[in-house]
Amino acid sequence: METRFECSFETTRENVQEFYRYFHFRTRYILLPLLAILIFLGGAIFQIILFGWRGLYIFMLAFALVVYPALLLYRYKRDVKTILARSRELHGDKPAVSRTLFAEDEITLLDADGNAHPFAYDNLQQVIVTKNLLILRSKAHQSILCEKDKFTKGTWNDCVAFLLEKGLKLKKG
Repeated sequence: METRFECSFETTRENVQEFYRYFHFRTRYILLPLLAILIFLGGAIFQIILFGWRGLYIFMLAFALVVYPALLLYRYKRDVKTILARSRELHGDKPAVSRTLFAEDEITLLDADGNAHPFAYDNLQQVIVTKNLLILRSKAHQSILCEKDKFTKGTWNDCVAFLLEKGLKLKKG
């Protein structure tokens, strides 16, 4: 199997933050907006009972400016902390390093333990390009990450062009 591109990814705080920043602040989740709506409705009913309709307007403004962004920020920080704790538990103080090999027929992910995980291009749904990361998202929401400056074979731009030739959708982050 001849590889066209090779890159690596280190599980560092900056990389994990960039990955979660895209998914927490650029895309929508069902659960968090649903929770926000439930909190909003409960607070709105409480405000109407206590202060009438004027209290509802004040509550809506406070909710939009404070509560919802605070929920997003809390979830983002919690997820980054969890991933870094898992990585430290599995690999000690060294960041986990995985390698990704791009061949004509499949992508192979070599994890930090040396296990190979093949992915067919048909199972990939989209390519997400952020400032420093190339994120390949599968239909089952599995993510393969590559750092922009860690390509050992081929270049970042050529790899993105190759993935687009394979029929994957590109999203910019």
